[in-house]
Amino acid sequence: MLYVSESVINTLCVSREHLIGQSLFDILHPKDMAKVKEQLSSSDLTPRERFIDTKTGLPVKSEVVPVMPQLSSGSRRSFFCRMRQYSKENVIKTEEQPTFKKKPKIIPDRKKYATIQCTGYLKSWPLSQIGVEYDNERDGDTEGCTLSCLIAIAKATQDIHQIQGQPGNGDPSLYQFVSRQAMDGKFTYIDQRATAILGYLPQELLGTSCYEYIHVADIKQMAENHYEGEMGCFKPLHRGKGVG
Repeated sequence: MLYVSESVINTLCVSREHLIGQSLFDILHPKDMAKVKEQLSSSDLTPRERFIDTKTGLPVKSEVVPVMPQLSSGSRRSFFCRMRQYSKENVIKTEEQPTFKKKPKIIPDRKKYATIQCTGYLKSWPLSQIGVEYDNERDGDTEGCTLSCLIAIAKATQDIHQIQGQPGNGDPSLYQFVSRQAMDGKFTYIDQRATAILGYLPQELLGTSCYEYIHVADIKQMAENHYEGEMGCFKPLHRGKGVG
């Protein structure tokens, strides 16, 4: 990580100084690493940009004139992942500002993760512009070397159940998300809004059966509606909270 804002301490309980220079994968949940690696892929930066629709998660077809990487607006990215939350006991409060101990110890069975939504884009810069040295004696070309960076705003998601007492909680759209299932009931697409409602990330649900997340009392009715191709109302199961 080349840059982290100071506000990270409010979400992950760790200072920016501790994270800068570390790999993003050091604080990611193991099951989210493949998803993030896919998002960090820079193979689509040039010669043509591939924009990602933040609502559907699908590539948007567009005719873009090839441009130099350093002048490109970058490939847009929007995804959810889980990042490690450090223990607040490792944060030392001083009169000036909180700082982080040099070697925090995290107990393995007490690791906590915060669900984070990252929205931004990939961009390529010449290494000379960002002060990164690169040894390219073989080719003898240092000016043509570029580095792909993810520039994103990371925002902790708020569980829909935590805002039930807040104004506007009666809005039905807060409790709705879009999904697509195959004939066997397995998810083929999940709207990102499902994370706030069910507590699961989209990549966790894809490929699994929708019947795994329906209350046992509603499974029979859902199966009948599924067979008839009809719609119905069912009680979903929220991760760690039971019935949603």
